[in-house]
Amino acid sequence: MKKYLSLSLFFTYALFSCGGDEQKPKADSEAPRYEVLIPPPDSVHEEHGMPEVINECYRFDQGDEHKSIEITIVLDSVWGNFRWGIDGKDGVKGEFTGNFHGDTLWIIYQAVMEGHLVPREVAFLRKGDKLYEAQGTQKEGPKGVYFYPYKKKLEYSDPEPMVKGPCM
Repeated sequence: MKKYLSLSLFFTYALFSCGGDEQKPKADSEAPRYEVLIPPPDSVHEEHGMPEVINECYRFDQGDEHKSIEITIVLDSVWGNFRWGIDGKDGVKGEFTGNFHGDTLWIIYQAVMEGHLVPREVAFLRKGDKLYEAQGTQKEGPKGVYFYPYKKKLEYSDPEPMVKGPCM
């Protein structure tokens, strides 16, 4: 019995000790180093056909009235944040998504107003460095979204357009 036990221990030891030449992990100084090269954005867009990402910010500040909109543009799609407010009163702030159709920016924003989440369609006309908000009648549509039913009758005669400036 001792003979079989000794023999089995010998084979077990031989089996587990023959792991071959295991390589120990290299020290940090010996490990290969890889440098990530990030090409300038223009070359990425040109070489790989990736769309350009544009960030624009517009503001209007006069007296106690403040409006601002921060837009991220990829192709014709847009998203961002906005804030409308009058000092001393509750303001409106929220997020939006939308699209550019030519020089017209169409967005649907969701804002909390008086404790309720209100989705609303808004249009802006971009002329140079200014955004003019559309003026027109809105109706409440399906799912509570306020929208312009007569889009061709909208006027962009906003006397207080937002002006393009640095993003904050």
